[in-house]
Amino acid sequence: MRPRPAWLLVLAALGIAALTAPAAHATHVAAATYSGTHAEGGSVTLTLTPSGTQIDSYSLTNLPGTHPSGTCTFTSAGSTLNIPIDGAHSFDRTSLNGSFFRGTFSGSQAVSGTCERSPAEAAATPAP
Repeated sequence: MRPRPAWLLVLAALGIAALTAPAAHATHVAAATYSGTHAEGGSVTLTLTPSGTQIDSYSLTNLPGTHPSGTCTFTSAGSTLNIPIDGAHSFDRTSLNGSFFRGTFSGSQAVSGTCERSPAEAAATPAP
């Protein structure tokens, strides 16, 4: 059998490295404030701690939802609880009753996520 050229092995090694390399350079900026809009047109604001390891606060406006008495719009919601940001640049705050706020920083100026208010928490909120 004829020996394979050395460049073929190098290309094979590069191909393996390319498959195992991180797909994106996700990051987030310490002490930054991220502002944007959610899918329903309201605003979303996240502020990170000076160390960049946690979300210091977040707020959402004009978020449509449901209440035991029908549909409603939460004119504002948010928290000043520190939400840890993990090594994958993701965050997740889930309450004991099932409400959640989670997402991922996909770049130094980009974040996406989702939130949901649990039926139990909505039922404990006074009707609009």
